[in-house]
Amino acid sequence: MSIEDFPPENISKENMTEIIAHFEKEIEKLKVAHHNKSLLLRRMQLYDAIRNKLFENSTESKLIYESMEHSTGLCSYILKSQKETLALEDKLIEVRKKRLKLKETCTQILMELRALKENERNFDQMDNQKFSKINAYISKEIDIVTVIQNVFQRLILGSCINWAEDPKLKEVVLKLGKNPACF
Repeated sequence: MSIEDFPPENISKENMTEIIAHFEKEIEKLKVAHHNKSLLLRRMQLYDAIRNKLFENSTESKLIYESMEHSTGLCSYILKSQKETLALEDKLIEVRKKRLKLKETCTQILMELRALKENERNFDQMDNQKFSKINAYISKEIDIVTVIQNVFQRLILGSCINWAEDPKLKEVVLKLGKNPACF
């Protein structure tokens, strides 16, 4: 859009403000483009100056080279740490899935036990051997869930993370404190 797009006989106050607003936007765009190109030019000049300095055989070039090596080492360490973090997060997700399955199983078993307790006739009809097997299985599951809860609590506490500040971790730690036998 240019000023030639508006013939002089069609220019009014409304058109003029529209034209001015359009050109102000164009000027801003050009300023931003100029600024970005200037930054790019400065970066290229700096890169060229550093590259030329590296080819010299002086103490400054050695220092620049050592700084670059140090930066490269730090970057590789950061990437390695990020990969390890992702691997640990994947393991944590898997452990959470297993914990959820165990919790669901424990809840289901405990609900079945409650149903059996509510219906005393079933207990009377059941012989002691079946009851002792069920009770042993439930006790075993409760022990497993309790051990897993304790392991999770120790993992969180041993990782030196301030779990009290993170609402999700706080919720997890407080839920881990509940005894599955009390559901």
